[in-house]
Amino acid sequence: MPALKELLEKLPGARIARIAAKEIAVIKSQWFVLGLILLMLIIVVFIIGLAFTGKSTLENLEIAVYAPANIRGFDSEKFIKQLEDTNKITILRAVSSDDVERIIYERQSKVGIIVHEPEARYGRYVIDVVFDNSNIATSLFFFDVARQAVQSVGFQTSLQLLQEIWENLSQIKSDLQGEVERVEKFLQQLDESELTLLDLNESVTAINIDEMREVLNSQRNRNDVIKAKLDQYTSDVEFFSGEIEGLPERLEQHRLSIADYRQKGRDAVTRLEERDRQLAEIEQDLDEVNSQIPGGSPQIEEALLEIRSARAEISSARSDIEAAEAEMNSAEQEIVEMQESVIAIQGKLETTDASLKDLKGEIDSTFTDLDSINEQLSSIGSTIDEIIALIDDSLESKKDVDSDLEESKELMASFIDSLDELGNLDPQFLSNPVIINKLSAYNVDKFTILVPSLIAIVIMLTAILLSAVVFINEKIQGAYLRMVLSTTKKYKLFIGKIFGQIIFSVFLATIILVVSIISFNVPIAGNIAELYVAFALASFAFVALGLFITNFTRLQSTTLLTALVIMIPLIFLSGIILPVELMSEIVSSIAEKLPLNISILIVTEVLVKGNTLLNLAPEILLLVIPSLVLLLFTVKNKRID
Repeated sequence: MPALKELLEKLPGARIARIAAKEIAVIKSQWFVLGLILLMLIIVVFIIGLAFTGKSTLENLEIAVYAPANIRGFDSEKFIKQLEDTNKITILRAVSSDDVERIIYERQSKVGIIVHEPEARYGRYVIDVVFDNSNIATSLFFFDVARQAVQSVGFQTSLQLLQEIWENLSQIKSDLQGEVERVEKFLQQLDESELTLLDLNESVTAINIDEMREVLNSQRNRNDVIKAKLDQYTSDVEFFSGEIEGLPERLEQHRLSIADYRQKGRDAVTRLEERDRQLAEIEQDLDEVNSQIPGGSPQIEEALLEIRSARAEISSARSDIEAAEAEMNSAEQEIVEMQESVIAIQGKLETTDASLKDLKGEIDSTFTDLDSINEQLSSIGSTIDEIIALIDDSLESKKDVDSDLEESKELMASFIDSLDELGNLDPQFLSNPVIINKLSAYNVDKFTILVPSLIAIVIMLTAILLSAVVFINEKIQGAYLRMVLSTTKKYKLFIGKIFGQIIFSVFLATIILVVSIISFNVPIAGNIAELYVAFALASFAFVALGLFITNFTRLQSTTLLTALVIMIPLIFLSGIILPVELMSEIVSSIAEKLPLNISILIVTEVLVKGNTLLNLAPEILLLVIPSLVLLLFTVKNKRID
């Protein structure tokens, strides 16, 4: 056995292992402290496990609500009912805004809601969310819960309004489609009106005023001929009247002349009938023009009256000529009988002369009528020109109206298409177009997330306190001096002490891990070996820090106080009590480089996320290098000896 012991003594690292074993033995000698530590670990693990598993008290938050009933356009009872339907909060009704603050002050609720009158610009309701900010960590959570509840009610209200709008969209679309159909019918009516105007334009254009004037001039010329012949008849009658006495032998010649005059009278009747026929045609044309003009034309109607009057006069003249013919027949008979009664024939001639004068007067009146008709034709020509211009303007206006109506039709069709596209959207989408799913990147519960922090803090407490207290006790009792005076080198002495502390810290971490796995089914996502390496790295950093503290203390009490002065800020800056993100940028950047934060990060990456230590090389270096510096300072410090 002594030979085996000597052989083991010669193995590399044997002295370091012996020192580590002594360090563990020193720790084990503190059996009461170890018992308290183990009890503390079990109690802490179970308390935290029970606290962060199961239903949270924050899942049904009590909120004080003050919603006045007299707010314009606001249904306070409906608002409160919708808040309760969110199943996230319990309503505590307040009677005033001061009552909300009182409820928060008396700790009956952590947050309150106060509804105000809507704003003047957009009509949105103003809601104050009053929250208890005496606790930084929970106040923001309470505020978010209340805000989400109010936003949920807002989404429901928006959804209801949009559904009402959607119900009206179909009616608006139907009205627009009916308007489009009416526009199409109006366009068809405009096209029909255009055809009517074109027909009217052709009819009006077909009226030839010059030709009508030529007809009137021709009639005037014929009247001139008739007048000349009537003058001749009058002259002849007068001549016959002067020659009738003493010239009975010439009666036969006069009879022949009368026969000739009779024939000319018949010719005149024929001409008058021709003129009457022409006037009838003019009357018919003007009547057609007048029927095509909307409402009729007063000038054309007056011209028609004058033409009808002229025709009546022509008819009368024709009757007179026929009467004259009868008289000439009678005169001829009288001439035959003149020898028997010259006086009677003379009277007849006087009657004939008077009739001819009357006929001449009628013909003169016809000339006046023809002049009037000619003037009316000029007026009709101007009116026809105006009608043609009006038709042209109407056709141009119709084109403009067609263009405007087509644009309106296209605009309404585009609006209908937009309504169709809008109708395809669901009101649920418009009121809340984004669906946010809360998905955890890692399938773990809250307690599993806290286990790395719990392990890191326990390692820190045990490693710093035990390493510092044990080292101070060794210095006080002289054990450290004896070890320094031995043949063992100083660095081996410290390496052995560090290994002993690391083994004990890893043992405590193992206890926490085993209790968490057995009692709360905490999964290990990463490699178990790498997890223990992470425990060892964290233990090394805190042991180095604990040994570094002994450079400046002489007594156990001051060592404990110094350790607490260092550990308490580390805990507060670790993000366990308050998130690091709530701190200032300078403090946050410093906190990220502290050993407790780095230890929590490394253990979390391996235990929760399943990351490898190779990927965590920068963080490991940031943890190990400062620890080596502190350890080197402790080893080289002469005062510690």
